[in-house]
Amino acid sequence: MMMTALQRLIEELEGDASLHEPNKLRQRIEALDRLDAFNLEVSPLVAATAAATYHCAKALQAKLEASNLEVYEAIRRDIRQR
Repeated sequence: MMMTALQRLIEELEGDASLHEPNKLRQRIEALDRLDAFNLEVSPLVAATAAATYHCAKALQAKLEASNLEVYEAIRRDIRQR
């Protein structure tokens, strides 16, 4: 959920081209404060967590594919034997 909130904030800030105008200092400071609330200093840990989640999903996918392969091989054996 926190990553989703951060992603939404990034999209919001990137979508506001006026933030780069010289007279928007206050808005930039406020944007930086909002970003600081996510403690971006621990971003490597967030990335590691996302990577771990990705690897777990890939491992689950491989297990499910292996189970499917067993079923497919059983069907092939049944076809050959009949």
